[in-house]
Amino acid sequence: MALLTKTNEHDYQKVSLPILPTVPCLTTTDEQKYLYWLTNNAYQAKGAVVEIGTWFGCSAGYLAAGLRDANKNNSLFCFDRFSLSSSEKARLREQGFDYEYLPVNSDTSHLVQKHLDPVYAHCILQKKVIDEISWNNGSVEIIHFDAPKRASDVLHVLKVFGPHLIPHESVIVVQDFCVPRAYALPLIFGALAHSFELVQVPSATSTTVTFQYLAPYTIDERLNINRWQSSRALQMVQKFLPYLNVQQQQLLFLGLAFFCYDHGDKEMAEEITQAL
Repeated sequence: MALLTKTNEHDYQKVSLPILPTVPCLTTTDEQKYLYWLTNNAYQAKGAVVEIGTWFGCSAGYLAAGLRDANKNNSLFCFDRFSLSSSEKARLREQGFDYEYLPVNSDTSHLVQKHLDPVYAHCILQKKVIDEISWNNGSVEIIHFDAPKRASDVLHVLKVFGPHLIPHESVIVVQDFCVPRAYALPLIFGALAHSFELVQVPSATSTTVTFQYLAPYTIDERLNINRWQSSRALQMVQKFLPYLNVQQQQLLFLGLAFFCYDHGDKEMAEEITQAL
């Protein structure tokens, strides 16, 4: 994959986003530009494009538009539970969308399909909760890793797609990597540093990072962060500090404090939060 380098790392910010229908959204304009750039400029069609966590299809729309504008015909697979929770319904109201006619737990896949079909003809929606996800559609070049936040979900997705990743070609774009309550992401990817190299931090104002897949890995008990000591979690966080700005570093350390608190090390959690 033709990745960004130090000399062109902000090229994606120069792209003009295509005009797409407005739908509920959890990504910034900068992140949308990056996803569009990724499929329009960097994608080599050596494997499928996959999104884990599509919600109402905003980010999927820009991934799809990038494929369309690059004259590709490869499939975009969108995995989501496509079921409206009460908290999500409240978020829709906050964003100014009138979906009051949709009852809680209603199927939203038809709305997402209606949004994506005019953008790109090769979007395939997969209505599944994360622990039900499976894969038998060949190689995967891009994964937009949005929904998995809990350790068990992260490990399940990595286990399912690992055998289908292409060394030195496939990338995983990890949304919310620095979000404190998503601390499983830096811990697990840190433990798999021999297989995943952090190659892009698209924006200094974002919490998105991109890893390139290097070599096969095994999902086993060594990745069970519930058995980790705080010292090991600290080592994983420290691996990413050189790539991040001060604000992003602070978010990772706050996530580490949450990990320590959740796993009974309240003393270290307090030390970290006081230092911040």
